[in-house]
Amino acid sequence: MKPDGHLLVYSFYGAILFDSIGNRECEENWEKKETFELTYVDSDTVFVKGNDNYELSFYTINLKTKEKVKCVNMPELMNNFILKCEDDGICVCTTSGLYCYNINKQSGKYMIQWSDYGVIGDNICYLYKENDRIHCVLYEENVLSDIAFEEDASEKIQTEIVLGCIEETTQLHEAVANFNNRNDEITIVIHNYYKEDKTEAINRLYNDVLIGKGPDIINFSAEDIDERELGRKGLLENLIPYLEKSDVIGEEDIVDSAYQVLTADGGLYMLPTNFVLYTLITKEKWCSNKENFTFEEALRAVRECEEDPMISRDLFLQEGAICGGYSGETEDNRLEQYIKIAEQLPQQAMFQTNDLLMREGKIPFNLECIGDMQQYLYKKSVWGEDAVYTGFPGAEGKGRIFIFDNCFAINSQSTHKEEAWKFVESYFTEEGQKTIAPNWNFSILQDVLDQQLSDSRKQEYYQTSDGKREKLPILTYEIGGTYENVYAAQDEDIQDVREMINNTKVMQRSDVPLIGITQEEALYYFNGEKSIEETAAAISNKIDEMPNAKNAQPDMDVIINIGDFSVSLYEGEQE
Repeated sequence: MKPDGHLLVYSFYGAILFDSIGNRECEENWEKKETFELTYVDSDTVFVKGNDNYELSFYTINLKTKEKVKCVNMPELMNNFILKCEDDGICVCTTSGLYCYNINKQSGKYMIQWSDYGVIGDNICYLYKENDRIHCVLYEENVLSDIAFEEDASEKIQTEIVLGCIEETTQLHEAVANFNNRNDEITIVIHNYYKEDKTEAINRLYNDVLIGKGPDIINFSAEDIDERELGRKGLLENLIPYLEKSDVIGEEDIVDSAYQVLTADGGLYMLPTNFVLYTLITKEKWCSNKENFTFEEALRAVRECEEDPMISRDLFLQEGAICGGYSGETEDNRLEQYIKIAEQLPQQAMFQTNDLLMREGKIPFNLECIGDMQQYLYKKSVWGEDAVYTGFPGAEGKGRIFIFDNCFAINSQSTHKEEAWKFVESYFTEEGQKTIAPNWNFSILQDVLDQQLSDSRKQEYYQTSDGKREKLPILTYEIGGTYENVYAAQDEDIQDVREMINNTKVMQRSDVPLIGITQEEALYYFNGEKSIEETAAAISNKIDEMPNAKNAQPDMDVIINIGDFSVSLYEGEQE
């Protein structure tokens, strides 16, 4: 509806404009199907959500001048609900909340965070404004509800707990909304540190924690935050005492190998809800024993294969360092072996669309991220009957790596630690495991993991038109012009995955100084400027020159750059 009472009706194929008494003023048919949504900012300007070259975009069009202006810094819309708001702006509905965007200033802010009010954004099915109050219609548990938001509702909050995150997810908002719905005296408020750059978001979060202004709860990826150093400095709570007194989750409930990795430094400073595994996959002809992929076998594979590997040099050196495949010590000759293998790998990771090359053994190996049994079975099927899941050569825990997902930590300087723990604990309740935990990946809870593995064994059947009973595939994919089916897991598949999980001894880290030093120095060898011996010696020398190198943990300490200054997390050093 236009502000002057005119009505614009549009579809994929055209538009018709009616005046205020119903007369057709004009009509336009489009040559090709168009997909967009719009609302009037004023009588002459419309705000449009559309697609340009298959990319979602937002812009305004002045109907008189035909000027089209792209809107930047817009959040991703959850649906097509757009409202006109004051001060030359529009309100758009996102999964997180109601976002008010000022068209002239090309910026905006959230007016309402759904989770503050116990509302799950995905359950909103209509949005409207009446008497200057915003209403949303929710569809929850087969019931429609109309909710009106009051401007002073935030004043009724008794205890506000801030949850800081690097990236918001629908699942996180749902968890917060569910918690707020069930707690009258506590409200969790999400503070998303991400603006335009992830590194800047991480630095801002670190800065807030270091200066004592951090959120009560932190939600993050283990690759982004070094919780060990923050824990050693007393900035994050050790969660072991919380586990010891919890009626919901204890040490004995967590997958043992994962718990051992998480507490390797003596404390537990983050608690993930789920995990995936980094593992190599190859063929039996390249790896004769899945328990030990030797340097000789890996080097032969990359030299003799007809096609380039898909894993890049830098990634191979990075993951090899993380899983302990080599160190920077002078007497460790594994470093030279890794560099020789990396020399045969492409500088950039290769994306291979021809799966037959893997099945035929023309690609030596690849790094796979396995988060559930279906992924395990699918990749195993693509590589063929003689596929082998193995680890990085010469590494700890059979050379595989945990990637912990949906991690939570509690700020030691929070004045609401117990309340913060109640929220973290909610993920591990029976209801939380069914509703908010991202259990499409392996669960950190042993009994839930056991059930996930057991469920993957269940084979379903269907009856054909001639009465035969046939297996129902869990997925079907195309390879070499034919379709192949993947069926339920067998006992040996489940046993293989159990062994992979139980033997994993390290977790994914991006803050290992050895990685950058090795990648930088190895370039001199790849370019023919240094011998392999000179390169290895240069790496060892740089490691030795690092502060506390002799007494450092294997994963090393870090220096965090924040804006124009840096914070050193080495003992006794700060600048």
